[in-house]
Amino acid sequence: MPLSSVLQNVSQLLRSKRRIPPKALNLHASPTPSARSINELLRVNAGKSYLEVGVKNGATFQCVKAEQCTGVDPHPLFDLSNLPPNFSFHQAPSDDFFKKLPLDVRYDVIFLDGLHTAEQTSRDLVNALDHLHPRGAILIDDTVPCDALSAIPDYEESKRMRRKAGLEGSAWSGDVYKIMGFLYHHEHKLGWATIIDLGRPQTLVWKSDSRYSNFELSSTMLLSEPYERLFGDEKQIPASFNPVSVNEALQRYESGLTYLG
Repeated sequence: MPLSSVLQNVSQLLRSKRRIPPKALNLHASPTPSARSINELLRVNAGKSYLEVGVKNGATFQCVKAEQCTGVDPHPLFDLSNLPPNFSFHQAPSDDFFKKLPLDVRYDVIFLDGLHTAEQTSRDLVNALDHLHPRGAILIDDTVPCDALSAIPDYEESKRMRRKAGLEGSAWSGDVYKIMGFLYHHEHKLGWATIIDLGRPQTLVWKSDSRYSNFELSSTMLLSEPYERLFGDEKQIPASFNPVSVNEALQRYESGLTYLG
C-alpha cells in the first residue's frame, strides 16, 4: 500500500477516535475506597454538600451520595453534557474556581485530589478550609508516596527516572506529603489522621475549633525534608502523620465533632 494511503488511513482513524464521546458518569458503579470513606464522612457529620478537586474520570465523584456534588477539574475525562440534577461541574483550575467562589459557600466534605505537588495542594487546602463547614472534613489523597521516585513533584521526571532505574509501573504521589508541615504549624487549630489501610494513604483533616478561619500559608510551612530522610530505608510513616486505620480515623474525627458540640 502506498505511503500516502497509509497516512490517510491513520488520519481517518485518529479523526474517528476524536469523535468518540466521553463516557457518562456511572451512578451505579461500585464505590471506590475513597468514595466509601467520603460517604461515611457525610454520614458522620450529616453532610449534604460535597466538593471534589481533581475529578479526572469521575470514578470517585460518581459514587458519592450527597444532596449536592460539585466537581472541579480543568481536563475532566467524562461527559459533562448530561449530569444528574444534583451534580455540578466547573471545568477550570482549582485556583480559578476558589477565586470566584462566594465567601459564604460551604461544603461538608471536600476531597483534594488535584495536581500532586505540595505547592498546589497546600493552596487547595487553605482554600478548602475557608469553605469548610465548621464540622466538615477534608480528605487529601496521596499524602504518603510509595517510594522516592513516586515523590518527585514532576510527573514526567518521575516516569523518566523510574524507566531509567528499570522499574515497572507509573506510581506517582508527588511531594504532597510536605503539606504535613502546614498541619504541624496549625496543630492548635486542626486535627488530622492518615488512613493507611485502604491502599494509597490519604490524610483526613478537620478543624479542632470551629472559630478558626483565615489559615495563613507560606512556603516555609511546608516540610523541607526529602523522602529518603523523612521515611527512611524502611519506608516507615512518621508518627507525626498519625497513621491509623480508616475506622480509627473516623472515630477521631467523630470525637472532634463531639468536642465542637
